[in-house]
Amino acid sequence: MTFAAASSINIYWYALPIMIAISLVHAASRYDDWKLIVSHAIRLFVLILLIVVGTMALVLISNTQV
Repeated sequence: MTFAAASSINIYWYALPIMIAISLVHAASRYDDWKLIVSHAIRLFVLILLIVVGTMALVLISNTQV
């Protein structure tokens, strides 16, 4: 992959796998049962995603030029 092709990839796409990995590792460190791990990881992923999207929305709303 050339530098031009690598620079065209949006950096925010890397956030989704990182959020999934963090959620799975955190849930696996708390529970032993797979059903509990998956359900906790999904809840944590949604929570992290909502926080990121909410923060981004606040930044975009506050970034108005008058």
